[in-house]
Amino acid sequence: VQDNNNPQWNHWLPGAYALSQDFPIRFTAFDEDGTTDEAIGAADLTVDAIPFTAGDVSLPLRTAGAVPIQTGTLRLHIEPMP
Repeated sequence: VQDNNNPQWNHWLPGAYALSQDFPIRFTAFDEDGTTDEAIGAADLTVDAIPFTAGDVSLPLRTAGAVPIQTGTLRLHIEPMP
């Protein structure tokens, strides 16, 4: 989303994920410029962060490195399947 400090993508990530095999799931956000893509941060969705019923989850986006710095927040809407 161009020139926005609070972008919203509203995309559905379809699929069924096995708790014991597919987690954590890592999300990485990039700032895409004309010539480079700069990593804003990454967030890991762990099994213990998944709500039992549909709900929102906020994950801190953090830089890589020895001392990660929080650069933002990734908000996800989770809908567990029975």
